[in-house]
Amino acid sequence: MVHRDRWLGWRQIQVFLLLAGLSACKTSNQPTDVSADKFFGNDHRPCTMEKIGEMPLREENRHFYIAGTIHGQPITLLFDTGAWETILSLATVRRLNLTAEPGRTGEIVGIGGKTAVSVYRVKFILNGARDWERYVLAGDYGLKGSHALEDGLIGPSFFGGFDIDLDVPGHRINLYFPEHNCSSPSAYMHGPLFQVPIAHPEIPAAITASPGKQRIAAFISTLIDASPRVLVSVGGKELVAGIDSGAPDNILFVSGAQKIGITPQEIAASKPTLAFGTGPDAMPAVNYTISSADVGPLEIMQLPVTIVDQNLPSGLDMILGTDFLHRVHVWISGSSDSLIMQYPPTPSP
Repeated sequence: MVHRDRWLGWRQIQVFLLLAGLSACKTSNQPTDVSADKFFGNDHRPCTMEKIGEMPLREENRHFYIAGTIHGQPITLLFDTGAWETILSLATVRRLNLTAEPGRTGEIVGIGGKTAVSVYRVKFILNGARDWERYVLAGDYGLKGSHALEDGLIGPSFFGGFDIDLDVPGHRINLYFPEHNCSSPSAYMHGPLFQVPIAHPEIPAAITASPGKQRIAAFISTLIDASPRVLVSVGGKELVAGIDSGAPDNILFVSGAQKIGITPQEIAASKPTLAFGTGPDAMPAVNYTISSADVGPLEIMQLPVTIVDQNLPSGLDMILGTDFLHRVHVWISGSSDSLIMQYPPTPSP
C-alpha cells in the first residue's frame, strides 16, 4: 500500500525541520514522463522541475559522500537514504563545539543494535547547493564498522519536499523541486525507464499519543528505519525492501530469508562474514546470491546479498544498497511517491 504522507509525512515532521528559502534557475527542458497521464485535475500545465542544487558525489569503499560546512567548518557526510534523519558523530559535535537542545534525547535502531542520540540545531552549507538550517541528531553510531570515515550521515529528510536524482553514473546528486502537475512519475532521465510505487512506514501511535519529551523520543526512534520502500518479488514471494545508499551491500534479514525459502542448511553452507550498521555491534552474516529478483517491472539477475542474523523493528525484509545503485540509476520521486529506475544506467543530462 502506498501512503500519501510522503516519506513519513514531510508536513508532519516540521517540529524537526526548518526549510530555508531556496532559489535557482529553472531547467529549460521538461522531464521525461513515464506515465500515460501527465496532467492532473483542472490544471493542464505539464510537470516541470526547478533544479535546486547539484552536489558532487564522491565514492570511497562503496560509500557515497558529499561535502560541505557546518557553522563554517568543513564536513564530510555519508549520503544515506536508509537513515531518515541526519546524524552527526560525537567526535564531530565536539570538534564543532555544538550544544545540544535541552531535554531532546532518544534512541535509533539499526543493524547492530541501538544508539542513544541527542538533538542539535545547526546551519549547513552543502557544496553545490544552498544553505539550510536543520535539527540533526548526534550519537556514537557505527564507529566500529563502515561509518568510521565521515563526520556524519545525511538522510533524505534533509531534502524534504524535493525529488532526488541519485546520479551515481554522473557522480552527483541532483535536487529538483516539482511544480504543477507532477503527481505522475517524471524524471530528467531517458529510457528505458521502470517505475515502482514507494511504500512508506506508518507513523507509530506512540508518537501521537506521547506527550512532550516522550513524543520526541518516540519520534526519534523511528527515524533510522524510514528509507524509501519498494516491493521486491523473489520466486513469487514479496519482500519489503529499503533503498539504502548508506549500505555498501544488499542485505537480506532473517524475515526475508524465511519468506523466500532459504534453508538453514543453505545458510550454514554459505561464506561467513560480518555486517555493520548504525548500531554498536557487528552482526554475524553470510554471503548469498539470489538468482533473480523483480523490482517492479525490472528484473535483476544474480543479485548478491548479505544475509544478516537480525530483524529490524521497521519490518524491512531486505535492503538494496550500493550494489543495486551501481546497477540501476535511481530517481526518488517524492512528488509522485514512486521510484523511477533507468536500466542500463547512464548519467543525467
